[in-house]
Amino acid sequence: MKKVILFLFVAFMARNMSAQNVQTLRIDPESAVGGNVTDFFDSVTYIPLETTKDVLIGDMQHLQVSKNYIYFSSRDSKCIYVFDKSGKFVAKIDRLPHALGGERSISVGFFFGNAVIDLHKD
Repeated sequence: MKKVILFLFVAFMARNMSAQNVQTLRIDPESAVGGNVTDFFDSVTYIPLETTKDVLIGDMQHLQVSKNYIYFSSRDSKCIYVFDKSGKFVAKIDRLPHALGGERSISVGFFFGNAVIDLHKD
């Protein structure tokens, strides 16, 4: 049994180490100064986020990108917006799920660890 646990631990650590070789930088284009993008990066991908009358994005507070989704919170609306990697709106989270306390307003900081990614299972 100890050998099985040790094997699983080593396999998990090796998986995490290979994922650390890729570095992603997120830069706000409106705040960037001091050169052209092409001076610093080989490629840049801009993802326009879908906006509708129900999804009006204010001042972005936190940003989290997972394998399949983009999550961010807005200071104005006190909620979390979820978009897929193409920029299509998926969901707006403004209340805790029933299993986590029900009808209370969310605490945005709570979701910007692993919790949002774990809840969405991507």
